[in-house]
Amino acid sequence: IMVEQEPDAWVPIQYSFQTGPAQTSVVLEVFDKTASVQGDDFGMTALNLRQCVSALGVAKTNSLPTENQDGSYTIAYSILLRNYGQGSAPLSAVQVTDDLSQTFAKAGSWRVLGVASDRFTVNPAYNGSTDIRLLAGTDELSPGQSGTVTLRVEVRPSLAPGGSGPFDNTAFGSARAGTVLVEDDSAPGTNPDPDGDSDPKEEVEDTPTRVFIGGPMLYIPLMRR
Repeated sequence: IMVEQEPDAWVPIQYSFQTGPAQTSVVLEVFDKTASVQGDDFGMTALNLRQCVSALGVAKTNSLPTENQDGSYTIAYSILLRNYGQGSAPLSAVQVTDDLSQTFAKAGSWRVLGVASDRFTVNPAYNGSTDIRLLAGTDELSPGQSGTVTLRVEVRPSLAPGGSGPFDNTAFGSARAGTVLVEDDSAPGTNPDPDGDSDPKEEVEDTPTRVFIGGPMLYIPLMRR
């Protein structure tokens, strides 16, 4: 990799390479080729190596709350998990957890209506509080592939402050890339990597998914004289 002389500033350089099947060592060399410049014109602060593994990205969106006849509301969440690896091995032990007890702590009541998935084996014991694992944790996800988990929740608002929302919620995804644990907090919407840089773990992308539901209606009697 040739590093240009300009600008005269610290420049981060990144390069990826693949070792052979039986390769156990690698030689990295740095040469200062600016022969026409005299003095300490070259500097390096650090050299870091890290294993390139598949990245797991998670996104979470919700439908508009649907009001039921008893005053409760049904919310359908959709959680997308994507393997951002390119040519790497599949992610294994794919799991996503979602703690609803904190999300709806100020609501009057809430309960899980059901969990389904188009690719993964769901955990039938999931209840959003004592068991927050949405999946069985036995599935794989190949590079470039995605899978979706659908979570339906019934929520009854309360008159307490925050009892009608907003309710912020984050799903937490994890998987194994070989022996390496990869994780990601969900981004709001349907895209785990909104800026398109193939790094879904950036903090700016890991913000909660927010939903607001209508609260109980108050009737104030009026008297006309």
